[in-house]
Amino acid sequence: MGKARNRRRLPQQQPLQDIGQVDKEELCKEPLESVNKEAGESVCVDVASETALTAEGAVVLETVALKPPPSPSPPNEKEEALEQATKQPPKQPSPDLTSFTPAIANPVAAEPSNVLRPPKPTSHPPRLPTPRMTPTATPLPTAPRLECTVVPGRSVGPFILGAPIGEVVERLRGMEGVVPRVECKYGDLNPLDIDIVLNLPANGVCMRFDPKSQCLKSIELYDFSKLSLFYNGVEFNSYKVLPTFVHIYRLFGPIYPGEFCEEKKHYVLSYPGISFMFPIPDKYIPLQNITDLPLSFPDGTTPVLNRIYVYAGAEKWEDAVPPTLSQLEPITAELNHGIHIPQRDCTLKFGAPAQDVLDALGKPEKILEKGEDKMKIFGVDVAEECDGGGYFWNYFSLGIDILFSGTTHTITKFILHTNFLGCWEFGEYTKCRFQVVGFENGAVIGCDDLWNDVQSTLPTPSPRPVVFNRGNHHNPFGSTWFYGFDGVVFEVMKNGYLASVTLYA
Repeated sequence: MGKARNRRRLPQQQPLQDIGQVDKEELCKEPLESVNKEAGESVCVDVASETALTAEGAVVLETVALKPPPSPSPPNEKEEALEQATKQPPKQPSPDLTSFTPAIANPVAAEPSNVLRPPKPTSHPPRLPTPRMTPTATPLPTAPRLECTVVPGRSVGPFILGAPIGEVVERLRGMEGVVPRVECKYGDLNPLDIDIVLNLPANGVCMRFDPKSQCLKSIELYDFSKLSLFYNGVEFNSYKVLPTFVHIYRLFGPIYPGEFCEEKKHYVLSYPGISFMFPIPDKYIPLQNITDLPLSFPDGTTPVLNRIYVYAGAEKWEDAVPPTLSQLEPITAELNHGIHIPQRDCTLKFGAPAQDVLDALGKPEKILEKGEDKMKIFGVDVAEECDGGGYFWNYFSLGIDILFSGTTHTITKFILHTNFLGCWEFGEYTKCRFQVVGFENGAVIGCDDLWNDVQSTLPTPSPRPVVFNRGNHHNPFGSTWFYGFDGVVFEVMKNGYLASVTLYA
């Protein structure tokens, strides 16, 4: 595993390098390379999936290591920011020089001692030229072949379609020895219009997540020299099995003729939930017909697999949608009352005991003590809040934190997380699909609303925000702003989207 860089972590504690805004044209020029070592050639193909990342505002993040995160609960600094809001209305190493060893001449056979020879020169041999040091790209960390069972329309190895991005990142943390590097691409200014991408360059795997639900919708396999793949217990790609068209067709069975993409010079063979792409040499493109199966070319060769897409919900991988999983539960939050979860037919109100939460949501995924901050919080008296500090129950799969009083052990606060990439807690929570209701004018605030739209619907003018900044050393995404109203606090990111919503009584 590479050494973690001292940057922003993904999620929340992952060391990230913010590469910055990606130019639309430059992103289109960046292909992924699929190397077929067995075929003796390197095929560089424009990735069709990259076209979804060409909108303005795309940002590329890079993480070198995924390490276990520390406590996800909001630290004392964030509590202080909430309190203030509610009171208002490495250097690059030098490359090693090549070591030059002078050639040793063949030994001369022994000669009589009376044979005279001219004296040997005493000067040193000519110095060999010093090799020039040219800057090279940082090599990808090496990793063993990733063994995966491919299930069309469902999964590739441990990665299951429909899984929330936080769950996938948590799984990647446990694969430290196999997955040494993860790259993340997302839309900064327009996060709801651009897919979230997790690329594993050392393993040849690229995963796409729906930007709104943040659930896995397609899996792309693009470097078969780094993968060992199985289908129904049969190995169809490894160091000893070449994934040719003939082999794939025999293994997966007969299917309708595929499609030939003239732009990318690929033949696409599609089965339900999976598509295979085979490059066609230029000299055989005029012979290609839509009804032809390129089992072999006139010279007796057969195409070698270049790319695989596993997806669900559509006939083509470009139109894939993530399966609907039970984790994505809509939540209605009502001011000064509590939250309601329709799928569980449960309502949790302020002042409810911890036992009610256990009955409705089950055991929390984590329990964290709140910071020992004795100052008044949420605009209540100091005497009411000096109750031992309280404690959080974290329900990451719901995107919710619940704060309990340290003395009465009843609910005092709900925190609902949007989990946008750009939040400090990104990847720690599943996105909470909430709606905030209960305003005097009947306004409804959703998890995907922009702050400008929220301000225009609220019945009271927006107060002056409290700026919360962890510092670039801890959070490269920058500051967030807290806007406090009666019973609710909105945390807003720099792109105008909500990071979290806090409800208090």
